[in-house]
Amino acid sequence: CVVCQGVKFPWESAVSGREVCTEPVYGLQEIHINGDVSLAFRQYLHLTQDLSLFTEGGGWEVVRGVAEYWASRVTWSQEEQSYHLTGTLCSVLYLTVLCAVPHCAVSPCALSRSDAP
Repeated sequence: CVVCQGVKFPWESAVSGREVCTEPVYGLQEIHINGDVSLAFRQYLHLTQDLSLFTEGGGWEVVRGVAEYWASRVTWSQEEQSYHLTGTLCSVLYLTVLCAVPHCAVSPCALSRSDAP
């Protein structure tokens, strides 16, 4: 994503923290790692009730950066009156979890199979 904003965590990382995927498409499109990181912060807060991680420890900057990244990745479909997240690879784990939700009418992966950014 050329114009993305916020924080994107690498799919495969070196000690430097930089993306080191041997196939660039994976590094660009395996973006669900951001969701994993923000979920870990949410679970930490839920379990510990430790707000200091967010007020003093930099946690808020991470969560905000991830939210900014997701927001910069979506496009609005006037025709469908909904947002679309395109240029991603589907995680089978997430597909299984999302489509286990009642009333799951559309596969999230089908929605993401547009041209990559």
